[in-house]
Amino acid sequence: MAALLNRDRVEASFARRLEKLNSRHRRELRELMGSPPRLENVPESWWRKVEEEVEQTTLLMLILIFVAASEQHGGPKDLAAARTFAASRASTIARTHRREIERRMKRQTEAWNRRIASKSAQFARRRDRALRRVEDAKNKLRVERAKARTDRVEGTVARAEQVLRDADDKLAKLDKQQAEPIRPSEVRSATIDAIGVDRAVRVATTGTTQAASAGSEFAIQQTVGFSEADTWFTENDERVCPICLPLHGTFRRVWSQRFPDGPPAHSPGSSPIDAPCRCWISYENEKLSRDEKSRFKRILKQAKERGDTTPRFRGSPGDPF
Repeated sequence: MAALLNRDRVEASFARRLEKLNSRHRRELRELMGSPPRLENVPESWWRKVEEEVEQTTLLMLILIFVAASEQHGGPKDLAAARTFAASRASTIARTHRREIERRMKRQTEAWNRRIASKSAQFARRRDRALRRVEDAKNKLRVERAKARTDRVEGTVARAEQVLRDADDKLAKLDKQQAEPIRPSEVRSATIDAIGVDRAVRVATTGTTQAASAGSEFAIQQTVGFSEADTWFTENDERVCPICLPLHGTFRRVWSQRFPDGPPAHSPGSSPIDAPCRCWISYENEKLSRDEKSRFKRILKQAKERGDTTPRFRGSPGDPF
């Protein structure tokens, strides 16, 4: 059977829900970090809230996808099984999501802190020079004013006053630059990099694959059963990752040695966020059962045309076919 029906629409809905949540979290994070941005300003309670909200949003979508995949393959609508599967996966995704945000923002704020320290040192040197210019200008102004009282040279005093004003203006500009070492646009860019749309898409892509695969495996196990010929398929395009690429077209007896639960395929220790996967399994026994249903309908039609009310199927005593 093919991959999850309407997968693109389901995956897009999943990503939109996560991005709506991420957008709010980005705004909150910028406000909490303050100016200049410091990660230590963000309380633990906020991180817990982020993890819980991502977990709840992901949990709901995983349950819905698991049930849809199970029903697509003729399996039961088992909410208990869906919830058991989704609970552990949603918790893992939420924890990974939080850790990744913390890791990226920590790296960024450390870079900002180094930049602030460097700018502060430069500022201190430039400010010292500016202060010396102000003091020199004041001293010169006092001298010129003293001369003006004796020699009545007003133009020289005016020039000295202008020099002092220029020195004061330069000092004020330096103070303003020091007050805003990190621009707000830089902070917005950093939070988008840490909690952006691409992250929501990656989580939705692999989350959809996880839930669809689990729901399909559950349904097949409950109905027609597994086969060694169950085949792993990728989307067979340029986006297929190096892990999945060699699995395309392989049977269960091959892929189950590395990935007994089926898609998604991830190397040990990798996270569903970092390795998006769109793979799916075609079930051999499901094909046979559908073929059998089609054959039985043909047999019944032929029997009805002959007036035979007790048709025999292939393999039974007296099978006429």
